[in-house]
Amino acid sequence: MAVTSDQTSKTPFAITGRSPMLAWLAGGALLILLLWIAVLSEISRDESAWRQGAESLVDGQADAHARRLQAVFDDLRQISELLAEAREAGADTALLQRQMRSVSRHRQIYPLYIDTDGNVLSAGTDAALGANFSSDTLFVEALANVSNEPKIYRADGIGDLHGQTVLRFVSRVTRADKQFDGVVVVSAPESFFWDGAQPAQSAADEAVTVWQPDKSRFLNLLGKESELPAAVRSTIDSGRNSGVIRHDAAGGESEQRLFAWRRIKGFPLLVTVSVPGATLMASARDLRTTQLWAGAISSLLVIFGCLIGLRWQQGRRALRHEREAVRSTFRLAVDGAREAFYMVKSVGIEDSRGLVFRVEDCNEFAGRLSGMPSREIIGRQFVEVFPGFERTALKELLLDALREGFRELELAGDGERSGAPGWLSFSAVRSSGDIAVSVRDITAQKESEKQLRSMALMDALTLLPNRHWLKEHLGSAMTGARAAEQKLALFFVDLDDFKKINDSLGHADGDEFLIAVANALR
Repeated sequence: MAVTSDQTSKTPFAITGRSPMLAWLAGGALLILLLWIAVLSEISRDESAWRQGAESLVDGQADAHARRLQAVFDDLRQISELLAEAREAGADTALLQRQMRSVSRHRQIYPLYIDTDGNVLSAGTDAALGANFSSDTLFVEALANVSNEPKIYRADGIGDLHGQTVLRFVSRVTRADKQFDGVVVVSAPESFFWDGAQPAQSAADEAVTVWQPDKSRFLNLLGKESELPAAVRSTIDSGRNSGVIRHDAAGGESEQRLFAWRRIKGFPLLVTVSVPGATLMASARDLRTTQLWAGAISSLLVIFGCLIGLRWQQGRRALRHEREAVRSTFRLAVDGAREAFYMVKSVGIEDSRGLVFRVEDCNEFAGRLSGMPSREIIGRQFVEVFPGFERTALKELLLDALREGFRELELAGDGERSGAPGWLSFSAVRSSGDIAVSVRDITAQKESEKQLRSMALMDALTLLPNRHWLKEHLGSAMTGARAAEQKLALFFVDLDDFKKINDSLGHADGDEFLIAVANALR
């Protein structure tokens, strides 16, 4: 169709009069829509990552507390069984008294031997001698129950533990004719089990609690949890040995608590770690508020016109500054912690080495733990920060955390560096594409566990391995001998007329004789 000169002169004016406004409005509306989709998606991803990290952190704390308590319970139970077996084997009151005093000297552990009338005949300290347990629940149940299965009770202490709440590990003593011959009780104060209970966050209202099968409180390791909410109790009663659940109280999200639980193997007890959701998600909420404000500001800048690009970039710059402010606030809390924290990034290398993990950031305590300034740690490979610890295991820790979201590891050093930690505990949590690693020196805890285990496996008088040690190692020794096609010798040493030494010279000289024989056997 032909276009007249009149049409040609009017059409451009009709187009240019409204098209810029419509274009900016349409473009602005589209940009605002895309902007808010991006902001809300980022908020959702960040909160999801924070929730996963929080759940992994609390779940890891529950697992660590359960493992620590199980190890302590097992060792105390072994000591109780050992003393009961010594009585069943014919140890007299004086010998049993010396063994109990030897146990009490090493740790806050107080053993008792209660005879068939309920009277304390032997004890780790003189303060408990003469006490009567004939009406006590532990004695009545041991008298009525023919099973020799050890039991655990919570009660008020006596003797040196008077005025304290204690846990009692009870073993029933049976004579050769299967008749009741009293009980052996190993008591430890509640404070004995608090050692090593550290909060996952710097929250004053975090609680670590041990519960009985009826969900009544048995022991508070940290904070105070008077009872389990019905919803949490119902989930735990479903039969699972572990798990994490969020509980919304009447106050809504602000009163939300995160519960993680673990059952203690071999004992009818349950450990829970309870942390306020507000504590774990505080940084996430601050970041969400910052992101919402950034979206609103960016939307207003889009509406105002042609400076959208410049103003949007300024909004992003403001967002980055606010994120840095949140990160700086978090940095103050992290630098004040008693654990070393590292932010680790995985970097792909185009050769046979695969992924390399470099330290992006760390707190001041990390420098003290590693023996070098924290600024020198940044940029190094993570496995280089811990000389003397197995590099392959550290790399596997980070790879597992990258794949599964959370991983823990305890490693022993080679002991070649003076002043270096003997044991370190590593906890790695995946956060977006990076890995947050916390490292704690557990050398003292391991030494304590080693000492307690040694007490359970060694004879208190001669310091020679006892029958528990034999049961634990004989099987593996026989298996190793068969595999190597070698012979294994096991001989039994009997001291003839040893009773005459005790009767003629006294038990003290008899003990010295046994110690001399033990030294000769070494």
